[in-house]
Amino acid sequence: MSPDAPRIYLTLRCTMACDYCSNGPSPAHYDELSAGDWREWFSRYTLDSGVVFTGGEPTLHSGFSDIVGMAVARCRRVEVYSNFFVNGNWSSVPAYPQLNWRASCHAQTADAAREWVANVAAARAAGHRVFTTTVLAPAEVAEVLRPHGVCVDVPQVKPAPMNPPVVCALPRILVGPDGNRYYCVGKLVRHNTDGIVDVNMAGSIICYTPDQCAVCDSLSAQRKAL
Repeated sequence: MSPDAPRIYLTLRCTMACDYCSNGPSPAHYDELSAGDWREWFSRYTLDSGVVFTGGEPTLHSGFSDIVGMAVARCRRVEVYSNFFVNGNWSSVPAYPQLNWRASCHAQTADAAREWVANVAAARAAGHRVFTTTVLAPAEVAEVLRPHGVCVDVPQVKPAPMNPPVVCALPRILVGPDGNRYYCVGKLVRHNTDGIVDVNMAGSIICYTPDQCAVCDSLSAQRKAL
């Protein structure tokens, strides 16, 4: 997916509470936009590069299937990041030609990994394109996943601390559950409104709170000290 494609965090709610996740075990509260609100949001923008839905677990949004349908009607490509532990979370969505699922396995036991593998297999059998990966997999989980061709132990590199202020590039459009654009994941998952910027803003911004940076912010390519 092009880096120009907006990454929309439909919800920060999740079925899991991984201690290594950028969202943390207690995600910030948002008044999430409804499906109707997202329809109005989509009507304002041209999304030639496609769109990515993530979270949290985006399938937990009550209007998830409708929102994906809106995106498919406007975009050449749509991606959904899901942990695939909501059994049948894909079943409310047709197997659109433009739709790709990115299934991340966060299982911590072999039994949970087998459940995840079964969920992915069921979605593929129903015609969905599902690409898989995992992070920080214990040995017993990796043993279950490797025979299925799942890439295990994708590294997550925690950024080195930097003293403020820093200059942060704006390589991606990150949209929170409230429909606002945030300039980094770290601000978005904290619902820090100081991180809200104009959706069309390009270039870079000066940040005074680099301690809030998240692993998902691709920091090595995004920030530098003043």
